[in-house]
Amino acid sequence: MKLYLKNVNISNNYDELLCDYSCNKKTKTILYSVKGIFELHQDNMYILKSCDVTPDIVKIDKFTGLLDKSHFVRDELWYQLPCEHFIEETNIFTYKLRDNGLVELIIEEKNNKIKDFYFKMKEKFDVLGIEEDILTFLSALKLY
Repeated sequence: MKLYLKNVNISNNYDELLCDYSCNKKTKTILYSVKGIFELHQDNMYILKSCDVTPDIVKIDKFTGLLDKSHFVRDELWYQLPCEHFIEETNIFTYKLRDNGLVELIIEEKNNKIKDFYFKMKEKFDVLGIEEDILTFLSALKLY
């Protein structure tokens, strides 16, 4: 599940601010066409199926956010790329406070510009410690 904070923007020097935390980088390749949305994953191409859920509004201290349980599922392996398509490559940076932590900060970049950022939670929002971890990240980013 993802948490998007309203009216919060992070600066491009986030890497310096988060240098104390573990970081993993990967590149995600998505193809858009009239036949659907496809993801390249481990040398295979999958059509993605959207699982939409109405987001909940939550409060964390002075911040308001949208708790989004929507996600995409790799639905079916495809072997042929539709003729008319365009490709989007996104670098995804995942920051963790600690190994096996419940919260990760995800920053997505396209062409070296921040495209999106959100918090990914492994447990329900009301689990003890999740809000504190989010506030720790916001403090590190000098937003709290």
